[in-house]
Amino acid sequence: MSQQWNPLQDLMHLQDRMNRLFEDATQRRVRSESKAGDPVERADWTPDADIYETEENYLVALQGRLDNAGALFGLGQISRLKGEAREAAIYFNRVATLTADSKSPEFLYKFALEALRVGLIDEAKSALERSLELRPKDPPYLLALGIAVLRKGDLFEAEKLFRRVLQIQPANTQAQLHLGYVLLNQKKYDEARVWLEKSARPGQSSSASRCTSSTVPSRASTPSSIPAR
Repeated sequence: MSQQWNPLQDLMHLQDRMNRLFEDATQRRVRSESKAGDPVERADWTPDADIYETEENYLVALQGRLDNAGALFGLGQISRLKGEAREAAIYFNRVATLTADSKSPEFLYKFALEALRVGLIDEAKSALERSLELRPKDPPYLLALGIAVLRKGDLFEAEKLFRRVLQIQPANTQAQLHLGYVLLNQKKYDEARVWLEKSARPGQSSSASRCTSSTVPSRASTPSSIPAR
């Protein structure tokens, strides 16, 4: 279920986080300069340098403004990678607001995948529906929307979307896997078995990830994969 969003509260939280990140970035820069001649201490500092440097670049791009969707999206990705799901969700909620009228299906799809990863199902679904208005027959977009719909519990709509993917890409193993799971939960066992076996059969995949028999879901499990572009 998508998280409840209080825009004012989260906007204030976001501004406070920006201030703290700016302070942290300044302190890291000072520590980095002071430890430049100490290889032992420097070794403790460098492993996370790339992600922190990237974070600092996004902060510089914002410069106290909260309307740079690209920078906020990047900070959301970094927060997710750092295991800060709540922070990531706040960033992505802000991005969703700023990009409500986006005409870029590629960005909407990319945003939707990140939103799915932090549990923002409604936001992901909305972005994917807009991306499909712009590019109606794109298999990855259809597959991702099917996964979003499935996570909301609508088996019948998910089934339609996975079948649409397979009409376009018959050998798409992720669509086969998810369709098999949906049919399994609808107690259509014979047809479910056909699709699940296809998804596990070597040599049948197209651009989708190949699955093995060990990944075939039971009724109690949901395929957790998110499509790659």
